[in-house]
Amino acid sequence: GTLTITPADADDLGLSADDYSGVYDGTPHSITAEATVTEGTTLYYTTTAPTEGEDGTLDYSEITDWSTENPAYTDVAGTPVTVYVKAENDNYNTAYASATVTINPKAVTVKANDVTKTYDGQPAELNGANVTGLLGSDTVTYNVTFDVEDITNVQTTANAIIASGEVTQGNYSVTYQNGTLTITPADADDLGLSAD
Repeated sequence: GTLTITPADADDLGLSADDYSGVYDGTPHSITAEATVTEGTTLYYTTTAPTEGEDGTLDYSEITDWSTENPAYTDVAGTPVTVYVKAENDNYNTAYASATVTINPKAVTVKANDVTKTYDGQPAELNGANVTGLLGSDTVTYNVTFDVEDITNVQTTANAIIASGEVTQGNYSVTYQNGTLTITPADADDLGLSAD
């Protein structure tokens, strides 16, 4: 007689795939996939989407770029991306799942530095900005300008120094904060007052 043992149902492999969603941190991230049946099971990954049939079922048969390497993503650009995974085991029908990797922009603040000086008849000079939130040697582009016409005479003017630029810059979402211009009175002796 003939002994026939047919593969077990794909669901019995216990394949699961979990999303990854996080803020950019300069390191690569992947979906998390696993099968409860580990012995004899190999996981394969692809970002090629299956075709969807009229009945809503997904057809993976045309995908040829499966790899045992789980793709990893570091940058905001290119995500979210859906990663498809299949579990193969000689004793089971092939199981499929999918999950998504999303890298969100990291918050960065550009704060225009305050300018404080004593009145000397010369225009005040900008003092750059303080940037917080960047990782490593990463940079963002910004401008710092005065937003008042009088930058010479005594005053205390909030928001007189403007930091500006693009909000979305690569892996970062940039918030801008303005600075204060303060020009204090010169010493009374500088008036050179004399009385004879």
